Amino acid sequence: VGKDFTYLGWYNFGNVTSVQGLWHQHAGAGRGNRGYWENVAGKIYWECNNEAGTSINTFSNLWAPAASTWYFLAYRRTGTLWEILVDNVVVASNVDADDFTTYTGVFDIGEADGLGADYGCWLTGKCGEFAAFSRAISAAELYYFRSATKWRYQ
Repeated sequence: VGKDFTYLGWYNFGNVTSVQGLWHQHAGAGRGNRGYWENVAGKIYWECNNEAGTSINTFSNLWAPAASTWYFLAYRRTGTLWEILVDNVVVASNVDADDFTTYTGVFDIGEADGLGADYGCWLTGKCGEFAAFSRAISAAELYYFRSATKWRYQ
């Protein structure tokens, strides 16, 4: 994955009473890049760490999914703008010029490790049609991807 990229997919949070791992690009010992939803704070997160495990860009915002409801989630970086979108609406964003670290470790879908006592935090619901792009997907393309697949998840 280069400087600009997009991860997207449909997610159904089967249980909204625990941390839900969405994706994780591993670098070992809890390091890497990951997206997750944390139930206690009621926030959706994006954490990006460098090779030493130091956070270079971590941000979140309040967002509360309903149990057993499908959401189209996208994590997108365009230049220095980092965004989390839910159903094509930006729910969290941050501006940061740090380079995204590309790890060669495992890329898990539906898991985010290194989150406190729950070393492996798994999605208790379902994930559908996950895709990773080595470019920032435009708003029009995000609309297309969501519209073209929405019928499967409604």
